[in-house]
Amino acid sequence: MSRSLSLTLSATAAVSLFLSVLLSLSLFVGEAKSATGNGEALARSDPVFATAVNWLRELDNMQGEFLQVSSNGAQDQGRIWMRRPNRMRIEYDSQPLVLLADGINWVVYDSEEDAKSEILLSATPFHFILQEDPDLSEINVTRVHRAAGILEVTFEDARHPEHGSMTLEFASAPFVLRGWVVLDAQGRRTRVSLVNPVWNADEARAPPFVLFRNDRLGPSAPDPDRR
Repeated sequence: MSRSLSLTLSATAAVSLFLSVLLSLSLFVGEAKSATGNGEALARSDPVFATAVNWLRELDNMQGEFLQVSSNGAQDQGRIWMRRPNRMRIEYDSQPLVLLADGINWVVYDSEEDAKSEILLSATPFHFILQEDPDLSEINVTRVHRAAGILEVTFEDARHPEHGSMTLEFASAPFVLRGWVVLDAQGRRTRVSLVNPVWNADEARAPPFVLFRNDRLGPSAPDPDRR
């Protein structure tokens, strides 16, 4: 496999990785519920879904680790940082890749090749969860299920349903995101579990903005643990 093709496939996997942190939900306890439809309409008709959306809107920052399992059984892990609006950083432990939302662009940086590729953030699935006021008209909710304290919500991009879907998994008590499962356009399934996530840290402990600077990607990149 060529290096450029490998980078493209890795970038695609990474887009699947965080497709969208937090968008839709419904219900905390009881029987499974089949609530479906456009996200905007569902937020008006389902108060629990609306509560989940409001939680997303109040999300300022997140940092933690993740474990990723692909459909072929391959595993990977790494670290995630997010700071809204429009900033995210993903690093893999075993791949020389940094995925970065810098406020405008989505950047894939290969530290081994010291090479970048960029597209507009608005053209990626991350745009929905990272924008300051998420536009619910951009998603369709196709399945809502709850069982044993776990809430699962499956959604797709209303503009491009052919791109696949994502299922978010939440614990109901306390209400917190556990992880997600992505089904891409080729039918490949990728499961991501969050490990020790920290939500909405105060300013002194929130991810520093320097982490999300495109011009700081490179051999002299800042250490994420230094402030």
